[in-house]
Order: sequence, then structure tokens, then C-alpha cells
Amino acid sequence: RWQSPSNGRTRARPWLPKLWNYLSRSVLGGLVYLVIKYGYVFIAGILWLYLCCQPKLSTAPAVHCFRYKVDLTPLTFALCTDKANYRYGEAAQVSFVVTNTAAYAVTLDGGDKPALDIRQESSYWADEYPLAAASQIPLAAGSAYTIEWHWIPEQAYSVQLFQQAAAPVSVFFDGIVRYEPGSERTYSLGTKYLHDAPAPVPAANQLRGHCAGEQRAAGDLELQLCTDKRDYQHGEPVQIRWQIRNISDSPIVLDGGASAAMDIHIVEWEHLPEEEFARRVGEERRSDTHTYETRIELAPGEIRLLEWQWPTPQTNFAAVLEHRRVPGEDVARVYIYGDYSLQPGNRWSFTEDIFYALEDDK
Repeated sequence: RWQSPSNGRTRARPWLPKLWNYLSRSVLGGLVYLVIKYGYVFIAGILWLYLCCQPKLSTAPAVHCFRYKVDLTPLTFALCTDKANYRYGEAAQVSFVVTNTAAYAVTLDGGDKPALDIRQESSYWADEYPLAAASQIPLAAGSAYTIEWHWIPEQAYSVQLFQQAAAPVSVFFDGIVRYEPGSERTYSLGTKYLHDAPAPVPAANQLRGHCAGEQRAAGDLELQLCTDKRDYQHGEPVQIRWQIRNISDSPIVLDGGASAAMDIHIVEWEHLPEEEFARRVGEERRSDTHTYETRIELAPGEIRLLEWQWPTPQTNFAAVLEHRRVPGEDVARVYIYGDYSLQPGNRWSFTEDIFYALEDDK
């Protein structure tokens, strides 16, 4: 409808209904024609739109978390590990996230201690990352603060943990919040470590000689410690090879700190007459007389091999052999160790034995 500019009266537009009818029939007819002629294309397009609009499934690893509100504070936290279940020897990625839900700023104050920390029994995140451990942490309104810990179990701890266990065992991580000096709140998250046995070295990877070898249950490293044979005359050289292969899909770093990241050693003992058992008095190490690397980066599939000839001019036979004498025989059972550090202070050892004739052997 429209208003005439000459007399102000409103008149109808008789051509508008006709135009509408024509356009609607043309458009609708065209759509019907296209659907009939190109139906498969139309259906495929609808399916494509449907699939593209679906939410994507996350490919991130599953996270095992404990979330809670810190009592009598405006803080919430999430204490998480990257898995709920781990294989023997496998490292855990632990995170502790604290969020200030208040509309005002808050400062965590640990006094002379870290304001946030993570603990696994006697091992603390702050001990390994002292430069990152802050005694005071300001949190603006709505902000969060995160600490992360790549916790690698130690060999002695793992062996003791699984010595009497035939089933998965519980390992707990504690998140510690210090809201003010002298105030400590601790929250615990439990995980499981599976009692997996190591796998044998595949035949295609086996070294020649007298070898001990395995693929760690964690599925990360393949270890082989070999001698050219098992029985030796006194003074005869022992050719030792110690090899580590990265069998995982990710790079692995061996880090000895100031010490060798990978080494070979033989233990020296002393057996005093007044004592029932021999005691360990030292070690003879390859790194004592050879250059070594303190940090070794292994790409997936990469191998690192060390070779050592023993005994050396420095070998103390009395400290190595006598207490290892096989009863009734003139040979000693000598243990050779290949060791490696997964991080400074966290050293693992792998061993094999040989029979070595004593000096009075005829």
C-alpha cells in the first residue's frame, strides 16, 4: 500500500501480489528441479555440513584429577596426573593449579617455605625446582597459578614398592597450599602403578656375546650389557659393551648433572675379620679414566653404546674378587653394572655377572 502525494489517499498496488506469486513459483520450482536433477549432490552437501559441524573429540591424553575448594579461602584447586595408571618405572606428569575465585586480589604466603608445593612421600617438587618455588604468590581476581612436576620414580623406590606386591600398588601425590605463614593445607591424589614385567630384547636387536638385556616395562628404553664371554682366567681382559636404545615414540634425555649420564662400574668390597659380611668400599668406574657425557639426548630409535676393558691398571683385585669367591672353587662371581641417570640424582643400574679366576687358580 502507498499514499498518493496529490490527495493523501492510500491506494493498493495491484502488481505486488502477481510479482510475489511469480517469484515464489519460480524459486520453489527451481529448487525442486535442482533437487530432482542433482539429488545426490544435494544429499552429499547436507551430510558434509552435518559432519563438519559436529564437535571434535579431543586427542589429548586422559587426565586424572582431584578438584576441590580450599577451606575458608576463595581458592579452588585441581591436582592432576596425566594418567590414573602407570607402568613400572614410568614417569608421571603432575600439575597443581590454584585459582582465585574472589573479586579481589589474594597473596599466598608460605613464609620461609614455598607457597605451593607437590610431594611424593619424601620427594618434593620444590627440591627439584628451587628456583621456581616462590614463598609468595600474588593472585589477581580470577587468576590461576600452576606448578608442574615430571616425577621420575627412583630405582630403589620402585624395587622396594614392588618387592612384595603382585598386584597394582598405590602411589600418592600431595598438593600443598600455604595461604599464610604457619598454615599448610594438604590434598592427596592417588594413582596406580602396575606390576609389569620387562620384555625381552627382540632377536633382531640382540648383541653378540654373553649378554643380559631387557626392554623396560615403561616401554621407553632397551638395555643390553654384554661381555665377550662368561668365564675368564685371572688377569684376562673382559670386553664390556653397555648399550641403551630409545624404543619410545618420543625423545628421551639422560641427565647425570655433574656425573656421567651413562656409565659402567664394578663394586669394590672389604671384608673385615670381625664382620660377618663384606661391605661396599667403593666403585671402579669407566668415567674415572674415560671422557663421558653428562647429558645424552636419544631420538626415537637412537642407540648409545659404551665400551670398556676391565681390569684396568687401577683395579684392586683384593677389593673386587676375594669375598665373591664361589664356595669350593677358585673363581669369583663378579657383577658388572651398566648405569644411567634419568635426571640428576636419579640413577638406575642394570647388571650381569661373569666368573673370574682368583690369582691362586692353577
